[in-house]
Amino acid sequence: MDAYNQIELSLHAMKLATETLRRGGTFITKVFRSKDYNALMYVANQLFAKVESNKPQSSRNTSAEIFMVCTGFKAPDFIDPKLLDPKYALEEVEEDNGGTSTDKITSLKKLLTTKRNRSGYSEDNAGLYAECDLMEFLNSSDPHLYLSGFNKFTISEEASEAIKGLKQVKGLDEIVKDIKVCGRKEFSDLLRLRHDFNKRMDSARKEEKQKKWEEDHPQQEKTAADLEAEVDKELEETIKRVERNKKREAKKLRERDLK
Repeated sequence: MDAYNQIELSLHAMKLATETLRRGGTFITKVFRSKDYNALMYVANQLFAKVESNKPQSSRNTSAEIFMVCTGFKAPDFIDPKLLDPKYALEEVEEDNGGTSTDKITSLKKLLTTKRNRSGYSEDNAGLYAECDLMEFLNSSDPHLYLSGFNKFTISEEASEAIKGLKQVKGLDEIVKDIKVCGRKEFSDLLRLRHDFNKRMDSARKEEKQKKWEEDHPQQEKTAADLEAEVDKELEETIKRVERNKKREAKKLRERDLK
């Protein structure tokens, strides 16, 4: 009950923040991790661009307290009151009805809406279940936006072909089914897969660029005079290098004699 009351208090504080914060503002609250923690995290992710959980060193390891740092307030034109109402956001899911812990999150879907344009679609995808192809994540310039903004990655045939030959991520099919429940290890594996993919693509692009340059600048057969000039140049550089070494040795001998 104490944990629930604390989560409820944080939700009310977040509601107050939505009424006072400017766009891009920051909201920080301390919560105790419990079964309602994920629901609060979901609500925060709909209202803020970035939500991080941090446990400072001053907090005892045995304590369930954790700090939620929410940055980049989106300031949507309209927020459904149900999204910040504990009766809906923190409602209990009856096990007798076959409910699961994810049903609480599912019940919050589409509660947050923004000003709609003439096409009838929301100008912002906040509050919707978002998924994209793994290929988009591999080619992304900012992987954080995909790891924090999408719920699921689908693996298309193109993506399967793209990661062939790379170090495979153990349990990749299960990891991409729900990005929101991934931990540090899963994120690390996904980022390493993206890094290996881009490294291979960069290598392929360099080879292609080199090949194109060679096609545009075909090498002409060297004449006997060119070969002789190259030999003379190499001999000259060798002679200079030998002379430098001799001078260096002579200098060392003089310094030794002076000592």
